[in-house]
Amino acid sequence: MNARRAFPCLAMLALLAGWMAIPVAPASAGTAMAAPAAASATEIVFPPPPDEPRIRYLFSLSSVHDLKPPKRGFFRKVRDFLLGRGEEAVPTLLRPYGVAASGNRVYAADADGQSVFVFDLKALEVTRLGGTLEGRLVSPIGVAVTPGGTVFVADSMQHVVKAFGPDGKFLRQLNKIGDLKRPSGVAWDARRKRVLVADTGNGRVAIFSPEGGMTGQIGKPGTGDGEMSMPANVAVDRDGRIYVSDPIMCRAQVFTADGKYLSQFGSQGDVPGYMGRPRGIGVDSDGNIYVADAVFHAVQIFDRSGRLLLFFGAGGNVPGAFDLPAGVCVDDRDRVFVADSLNRRIQVFQYLKPKTTHEAPRP
Repeated sequence: MNARRAFPCLAMLALLAGWMAIPVAPASAGTAMAAPAAASATEIVFPPPPDEPRIRYLFSLSSVHDLKPPKRGFFRKVRDFLLGRGEEAVPTLLRPYGVAASGNRVYAADADGQSVFVFDLKALEVTRLGGTLEGRLVSPIGVAVTPGGTVFVADSMQHVVKAFGPDGKFLRQLNKIGDLKRPSGVAWDARRKRVLVADTGNGRVAIFSPEGGMTGQIGKPGTGDGEMSMPANVAVDRDGRIYVSDPIMCRAQVFTADGKYLSQFGSQGDVPGYMGRPRGIGVDSDGNIYVADAVFHAVQIFDRSGRLLLFFGAGGNVPGAFDLPAGVCVDDRDRVFVADSLNRRIQVFQYLKPKTTHEAPRP
């Protein structure tokens, strides 16, 4: 069965729309639980009403026009029409893969655009990293950022990880030639002040000092526990645990901060809880694990034991739907950023804590 069609259909039969201890009746045959549902005229939430919402769609980012609409007065529009001028072209995401966020800035690694877009939600402007000679990017895939604004970018074709300052200037290359082979996902380990890189071609997670130099690794090539086939993305939770997605093995693995294997979840399949091609991975403040699946065109959410809690999204281009989702990032405000690759945008959601606890801060 085609996975894109099977996933939302089988979900109606196999998954309860609720979360954890919230009792919910199974969906009816006419309810597509994977599709976004409007709780009001302006709100899109998951799961659909009447269940308690756990994920709220906020907005999407593709260009500066998503931050501030272009201003063209009536007379300027008439003049431009008479002169045959259209709206001024602005840089737009082409195929975002990696995504990171810190404070008011959102970073999108755009492989086709050969740059990292920086969306400043406060200044309402967009800049890009990767234009200088040393900092030139060919195929930026992964991106991570420190609270201080240092940005780390993995370039899969150059086989490097480069560091940029908060002002966008190139700082340094972290690795030596030969250290990495087709690196992809990048994560900043705030507790240990180190950079973790999914070293896809070498079947491991490489560890680097932010000042440069490889200091260790997690995992090795293989298919056993703690081994990796083609690790795609890596994330670190607030307690220092490390999460690695592996599309070839259709699973995610969990390691201690010291790199000791703890557990894994996921296996190949086309129903909720299984995986087709897991890509981005992130963790919220409650320890829930978000995995973007490029085959299912959805994001699945698991608890720390690997039990499926909820999924959101479906194939499409409306708000809340995805076309080849890739990177995932959850910031310190529990906003969930998803690189919606073929829709050429970053979609932003809010994780909503259970009503029995305090609500997550609104953006």
